[in-house]
Amino acid sequence: MKTRTLTDRPKIDHDSDWVSSVDAAVSKAAKAMCEEIDFSILADLYLQSGWVEVEIHPFMNNQQAVDMKDWVNDNCKGKTASHGRRFLFQHPEDAMWFKLRWLS
Repeated sequence: MKTRTLTDRPKIDHDSDWVSSVDAAVSKAAKAMCEEIDFSILADLYLQSGWVEVEIHPFMNNQQAVDMKDWVNDNCKGKTASHGRRFLFQHPEDAMWFKLRWLS
């Protein structure tokens, strides 16, 4: 009978599909976290300078998210920024029209 010590570990094939898929998932999650943190910092700066934030309910589907972004691009007079369910508007009237269109 062979005795194993606590430091004996099975070899991991780092080229395996499983390891590659885990690495890809971790990279994707890390990128999403970085984008969220970056947007939160930017949002705080915008809000301190008078921008208005509107947080919407979760999207019904991806097309609704696309429709909202298209509406913002076509109808807002001031600058805007968005990430996920958070929309920021430089002009309060743009935020008001957005709320009337998408939250009612």
